[in-house]
Amino acid sequence: MAFQAIQNNIVPPLIENEHRTKYLTAINDKDELLKFIDESIQNSMDLLD
Repeated sequence: MAFQAIQNNIVPPLIENEHRTKYLTAINDKDELLKFIDESIQNSMDLLD
């Protein structure tokens, strides 16, 4: 996922190890996955600021 984001000039989502279980649960629900990815991208953006 990160490689594809970088290829498309998009900031990759930061999925921290402590949120791995939440990510694995969210994979099965499209809406939850989109929410999780949006939060993870925001985490990446916060590190860049």
